[in-house]
Amino acid sequence: MEAQPGPVLQTEVNFGGNQRWSTRLYQPSSEAEILDILARRSGQTRPGSKPSRFSSNDTSTLATHSMPRLRAYRDRCPRGALASLTFQAAGGGVLAGILLWSFLPGTIAREVPDSWHWPERMAARMVGEETPWSAGIRLMRAVDPAMWDAIVQASRIERENRETISGCVKSANATRQSVRCSVRVQPTGN
Repeated sequence: MEAQPGPVLQTEVNFGGNQRWSTRLYQPSSEAEILDILARRSGQTRPGSKPSRFSSNDTSTLATHSMPRLRAYRDRCPRGALASLTFQAAGGGVLAGILLWSFLPGTIAREVPDSWHWPERMAARMVGEETPWSAGIRLMRAVDPAMWDAIVQASRIERENRETISGCVKSANATRQSVRCSVRVQPTGN
């Protein structure tokens, strides 16, 4: 007498990895056995089998009712047309993914807290710079080179006259009036 193999136990783990359980994995031995199981679950009984105890809303019932139509389509349809249909479905999925990816990241980036600076980081990556600061410099240079030169010159003048300007700001704050300040300006190119 040949020993019947016991059910195959398969260990499942949840997404977080903190829960484990075992499930029985049933492996039918033939296509006839699979068709018999599907027929019982769909409410159709084969001669000599018991009526089904599953409801008509069962998922496998829906799959079972659609199987004859799928088989008929497969048998009626030439092999090339089925492959073409598969490629069309795959292409549609790729196009839907591209469309979704075109607006979804920007929408998500605008919804996160401002302190995360995701739109600025995305802009920096778009122009090929490592930091938002260097991306801003590159954008200002490209959009208005004359204004960028004025910003650089004003920064140089402030840096060279920092102590004088700081004293003038203190004086203006103390008197609550505007004051005149003398600054030294070096010629450009030095």
